[in-house]
Amino acid sequence: MGANQATIYGEGIPVLEYWISGFMNGDTPSDVVHGAPVLSTTASANASAGNYAISPGPGTLSAMNYKFAFVPGVLSVKKASILVSPANASSTYGSKIPTLTYTLTGFVIGDTAASSVQGAPAISTSANSGSAAGTYLITAALGSLQSKNYSFLFANALLAICKTILTVAPKPVTMVYGGNLPPLSAVYSGFVNGDGPASLQGAPQISTAAKATSPVGAYMIKACAGSLNSKNYSFVFATAVFTITKAALVVTADNLSVTVGSPIPSLIYSVSGLVNGDTAASATTGSPAISTTANTTKAGKYPIMIADGNLSATNYQLTFVNGTLTVTPSMSLYVARSSIVSRVSE
Repeated sequence: MGANQATIYGEGIPVLEYWISGFMNGDTPSDVVHGAPVLSTTASANASAGNYAISPGPGTLSAMNYKFAFVPGVLSVKKASILVSPANASSTYGSKIPTLTYTLTGFVIGDTAASSVQGAPAISTSANSGSAAGTYLITAALGSLQSKNYSFLFANALLAICKTILTVAPKPVTMVYGGNLPPLSAVYSGFVNGDGPASLQGAPQISTAAKATSPVGAYMIKACAGSLNSKNYSFVFATAVFTITKAALVVTADNLSVTVGSPIPSLIYSVSGLVNGDTAASATTGSPAISTTANTTKAGKYPIMIADGNLSATNYQLTFVNGTLTVTPSMSLYVARSSIVSRVSE
């Protein structure tokens, strides 16, 4: 009779085997049987998975004391195995999980997924857009997959959720020359999932070369990691500008007085608003233009005009205040007039 046998789809037809039973009187096949049967099957080399008859025939079989009855056997063509492998994937914290893909490997005899597989596996991960940065398993399951000639094995893959980049930038600062150095702070851009500074650990280090005594100008403010740390964010650091503006310096023409007939005195000025231990000599160069329209032949008040001239100050914004030249009557003229009035009265 034909022996039951098995093969795997795509591996071809094995050598067909048989066995003989029913011997008597201690006979054995080697003692009494000569020749061999002929064995055939309805399965072809590329037969689909399924069961096929193995049919024995007399072939060259002979035995003096026996006649032969032939019993068919079964050739079972088993399904070949296809490996379903999810692809490794990556995302960033706060981003949508990418479409998960897979590959099928193990096809034989020229088969393809399109020609021999129906449906699709179920590919899934526990991660979502709110998941913390880290590594998550991607699994595969049967889903709607089916195939006449293949069974399925399933592998796993990994989804890496990377940290999102957060920009740390110092807040720009402006200070008036000679003022108090303001506190330095940072601003953040790039938060996702409703996070804010409270979601971070530690704080960045913010620094600048500017001091309270630094001259007018622009200074860089730098940011670096300091003790800043986060499970879900990596950091890039920007710079900002610390601007020191000019302080106000008031240049005032000094008020003067002179009597009628006297020459106009030297016009002088004073300054107010100096800071950081500056003096007029150390903080300014040049001198203002000072003039007056006063006529000392006539008593009265006359303006003393002051303008910048060639006066300049690197760290100060100059403001000019005019003064007054007062021309008073001479005392001798007043006494003479008093005498005249006295005589008239007599």
